[in-house]
Amino acid sequence: MTPELAATLRTPETATEIPAACSIIALHYAGDEGGIVCRLDVATATGNAVYTSITHLRFDPRLPLAREIAAYQKHRVKRLRRQPPGPG
Repeated sequence: MTPELAATLRTPETATEIPAACSIIALHYAGDEGGIVCRLDVATATGNAVYTSITHLRFDPRLPLAREIAAYQKHRVKRLRRQPPGPG
């Protein structure tokens, strides 16, 4: 997970440290707007189920799908940057 995601998950109520490495226990496709969403196994650390975009995760480059995941992440981030800002 990225340091930014770990910082977001860290709260004063969190008694334990958020692990730098974790496992994905579920994958969901949330359409063009949401992209690929992953459920992480850090629920015991936060007390809640943790879902995040695959773009907020870092993968071991030795994994069989690491190149494909990195290509998806790069494409997804580029696509999100091109979108007009939402109502705000």
